[in-house]
Amino acid sequence: PATLAEKGVAFHGVSFAKRHAPESLLPKYRPPVPGLINIGLMHTSLGGAEGHDAYAPCSVPDLVAQGYDYWALGHVHKRAVHATAPFVVMPGIPQGRDIGEEGPKSATLATLGDRPSADARPVAAAQFARVEAPLDGLDDPADLTARIEAALGHARDAAAADALVARLRLTGATSLAWRLRRDADLMTEEAQTIARSLGDVWVEKLEIACTPPRADDAEPVHDLAALVGAEVLEAPGFLARAREERDQLRRALPPELRGLLGETEEEAEETLRRLIRDGWDDALAHLAARGGGE
Repeated sequence: PATLAEKGVAFHGVSFAKRHAPESLLPKYRPPVPGLINIGLMHTSLGGAEGHDAYAPCSVPDLVAQGYDYWALGHVHKRAVHATAPFVVMPGIPQGRDIGEEGPKSATLATLGDRPSADARPVAAAQFARVEAPLDGLDDPADLTARIEAALGHARDAAAADALVARLRLTGATSLAWRLRRDADLMTEEAQTIARSLGDVWVEKLEIACTPPRADDAEPVHDLAALVGAEVLEAPGFLARAREERDQLRRALPPELRGLLGETEEEAEETLRRLIRDGWDDALAHLAARGGGE
């Protein structure tokens, strides 16, 4: 351990020679130094975390039993306090890098001694967030700006950081559903303009999940939607053909872009089903719009 005797602190840590650490590193740590506050530093995924490979696996009870006064962990980018006596803290990261790391990001200020504490202190310059703008009942395109502005403004006010980077999702039943899907590129530019007008807000991606409103004269369209959703989109033959088309497209892509359709078999299947649903939603919105005379 590295000791700062004049500060009454001993730091314990273990480096690693390889990228992967399938075994626990805890046996390599030395016992606590008597008379000092002992702080353990470890890169570990503990018992495992969603989206992360197993890394130097160990259990929280084993860390507590080591006898240190504080454990500062790394690897998982989401903050978590796993124990408080002593503190076992995964502080997360000070700044999110993409929408997969949404939410407030912080550093942890630990105070050790008679009244130990481990407080999160927001430090991120920008916060990623998924923002939903409901468009239910919207018929007038002139009102669209106000709906988006309200959703982004609320998310900005709720963010812990000074700046907001939003994944904006338009939802709800609106007669503008087909138009929004048809002009998604123009709608993205419009959303980005609205965001800039709010100051320190950016829209990194626009998702359109609107549906046409159900009306008596659109009954055949909705009957078709129910039929296709139940008997076509999940049919083995249809899915097999869709997988063939996906695989053909993937082979035509440059190697560095093939991961866009999924890095694993599970991701590839999830992406395929999402694309099928998005395509059918586009077709349904178009049919409903034509039925309404648009």
